[in-house]
Amino acid sequence: MSLEVLNNRADHTHDNEQFRRIVDIIEHTFEKNGYSGILIGNPFNEHFYRFRADAILLYDNGLIIVDFKDYEGVIQTPENEDDFERGRWYSENIKDKVRTEVKGGSYSNPFYQLKKYRESFYEVVETIPQLNINPSRVSIINIFSGPITIENKIPKKFRYYRLLQESNLGDFLEDFTSENSYSENLGMVLKTIFPADEWIKSHPLETEDEPLKVIEIETDVENSIREFLKEDNGGVLVLESMNSNDRDSWMRYL
Repeated sequence: MSLEVLNNRADHTHDNEQFRRIVDIIEHTFEKNGYSGILIGNPFNEHFYRFRADAILLYDNGLIIVDFKDYEGVIQTPENEDDFERGRWYSENIKDKVRTEVKGGSYSNPFYQLKKYRESFYEVVETIPQLNINPSRVSIINIFSGPITIENKIPKKFRYYRLLQESNLGDFLEDFTSENSYSENLGMVLKTIFPADEWIKSHPLETEDEPLKVIEIETDVENSIREFLKEDNGGVLVLESMNSNDRDSWMRYL
């Protein structure tokens, strides 16, 4: 398994947080299946400025253009399939039934936004012959943070499009197949077109749990407080009493 991750930091916190979660899912799927590939977050090239996807993934099964959406609940796409491409989308909260419009950046809805990005990627392929990709077999997916349910069906004519929640991404990566496939040469071409910084995954600090030291104080509480505050190692001091006068006295002393 080999996944190279590059990233241009996003302007919004939720986009950076979602990218971090997506990397974890992709890494797990790659490890499970022995895949190789390259993931580029916020790919940008000033010569192809209309292509502003949140991420692009090239791996053994194909090439995928990704857009993130930080929504959950019931995703309501247009009832009429003819309106799917340009009609308004909404996210409805399951508890209070409040509806929020789900936009696609400056486009009318998330699907149309990705459709335009896919068309822009055609221009990239046509301009750079070294990018030996069949653009008609490129997939586009909206990844919602979720959990979500989809109220209306996605028109079958858009076979290259998927609407997913994060938890379903791994299954899609396993199911997806196309004639496009990752190679080191193609990966090099892609990251030359869309340069980005190496993404370094941070890990939580590993600490050893120490046994909790409990000392019961019966008398001379103020002296114990004073000695505790002198401790270089810090800690937690808990003062308990059923007597409100004692508690008030300790607070004044502190």
